[in-house]
Amino acid sequence: MLRCMMVVCGFGAAASGALAQYQFAGYGASFWQRADSVIGVAGYVIEDFEDLTLADGLRISIIAIDGSFGPSGTLPNVFHPVTDDPFGDVFDTSVWDGTASLLNTYNNQSAVYTFADHWNSIMKFHFDPGVRSVGFSVQQMQLSSTLVINGQVLGALHTRAGLPLSSGRMGYIRIDACGGVIREVEIRSQNADGWAIDHLAFKPAPGSCFGDFNHDCSLDFFDVQAFLNAFADLDPTADLNVDGVWNFFDVQKFLNDFAAGC
Repeated sequence: MLRCMMVVCGFGAAASGALAQYQFAGYGASFWQRADSVIGVAGYVIEDFEDLTLADGLRISIIAIDGSFGPSGTLPNVFHPVTDDPFGDVFDTSVWDGTASLLNTYNNQSAVYTFADHWNSIMKFHFDPGVRSVGFSVQQMQLSSTLVINGQVLGALHTRAGLPLSSGRMGYIRIDACGGVIREVEIRSQNADGWAIDHLAFKPAPGSCFGDFNHDCSLDFFDVQAFLNAFADLDPTADLNVDGVWNFFDVQKFLNDFAAGC
């Protein structure tokens, strides 16, 4: 059964501030290994962690107490949970495709499960150029981890996605930008919690979606209305070329952004 929580961008108190810039979808464990079209990532670039070289436009860094690596477009090791974990088998069900997945450890290798220094970590995905959407599976996340996007702290990852913490497969999470782009996704683990991800999917955004002025993930009359109101009020958000004045050039930039679509 689909477990999905959508944060409606731009509406309501829960969507205020930084949170209003993103929309979240969570697909429960029963959706594991389902087709990309089912989880909303059809046509995306897919990184399956089956080899050391990451997909173009993606770099990863992981910082733990006992070491760190990256940002790098090359993994320090490939982790095959069924054959590469002499400490147990809790990650065996973490693979989405192929035989490998990515651990939240600085060397992408397992260690004694009670060794806190190895599992207390910060995992970062860096996208250059920025992307419009990011998705990934999560397995074995038993304790709340903090989600940070573009340096903005957005609370607990599982809460944003509407998925339960689990000692098995938690599910698949997709994050969509409502205007602008995602350049960095950060997951901060807590209390030595080890987890794995796979099937990282991302949708490049060479053109961005700056015409979505009210951040509701769609281009329509309400974006035009929001821009014109902000322009009339001399709101800094309507000074699109950031030259300190509100004039024809700001209107021209908004119309060009709007026409470019998402």
